[in-house]
Amino acid sequence: MSFFTAVWQFYIAGVLLGIGTAPLIYLAVPSLINAWCKKKVGFFIGLCMAFTGIGGVIFNPIGTALINMGPEGWRTGYLVFGIIVLVVTLPFTAFIVRSKPSDKGVQAYGADEVSADAGKPAAPEVGVSADKAMKTAAFFALAGFSFLITVNQTVYQFLPSYCASFSNSVPEIAAVSGVVASACMAGQAIGKVILGAVNDKSCKGGMALGIGSGLVGVVLMWFLPSVVALLFVGAFLFGFVYACTTVQTPLLVRTTFGSRDYTNIYSRVSMAGTLGGVVASTFWAWVIDLPGGFSIMFVLSIVCMALCFLFGVFALGQGKKLEKTEN
Repeated sequence: MSFFTAVWQFYIAGVLLGIGTAPLIYLAVPSLINAWCKKKVGFFIGLCMAFTGIGGVIFNPIGTALINMGPEGWRTGYLVFGIIVLVVTLPFTAFIVRSKPSDKGVQAYGADEVSADAGKPAAPEVGVSADKAMKTAAFFALAGFSFLITVNQTVYQFLPSYCASFSNSVPEIAAVSGVVASACMAGQAIGKVILGAVNDKSCKGGMALGIGSGLVGVVLMWFLPSVVALLFVGAFLFGFVYACTTVQTPLLVRTTFGSRDYTNIYSRVSMAGTLGGVVASTFWAWVIDLPGGFSIMFVLSIVCMALCFLFGVFALGQGKKLEKTEN
């Protein structure tokens, strides 16, 4: 992209970026953790996903500095980041990462502890096959969860615009728009680790924590924006529901359908989330341009989160029934 000279070239590259990036973020990490860990799965997924936020904190200022180097600083930015991926990420993926522990002649972390009795081999993968799972109402509920939680996540992008809308009435709010965005990113980074750990105890509890925090965060930002400290708290709490996109979704799939055919099932569920990401930015941009648009945005965000909770609870309930039939 650093050498492109026409807009149509960026469209083609955008498709290639989507093919490469979306599976890495949404599919590869949860699938690898599911294969390599039999205990603390939620914690490790949350920890890994937290580094997307940490990476943003580190690399966003670098990218900005490169872009600001000159009129064509964006070319330098593309070139530098492309080289980083080529030199660091690609060799690491090719020569170090392995799909499953057996590729290295070892067992998954915690496999011996998961076994029913000491001295017995680890239990085989249990769960529902992909063919059977995709014919269930639980699958469509999880697809709905993935779609709506991703749509709701995108509200984050419009928080700086929300703060800027107070520039005439409450200038101090507009002045902290960047800090509000950073508070949300901090919330999603910390929230991913906390949600993962809570999910190891209770998937429903993790979902309640993430969505509940998001609801409280939206209420604070919507009704008490003039109290800057509470605005920051609201943005931070909204970061927890932001974290649900990449942490709660894969763990819901695993809890509902088991680990037997997890990758195939989750890859299909995450497609709905990708579709949500495609439509969300345009949708929210249209909403905030309406009269009272930001209030409408917050109302719809609350509706999205409430529906996500209902979808998640329904899927978990159906998962218990499927487990009984499998056994």
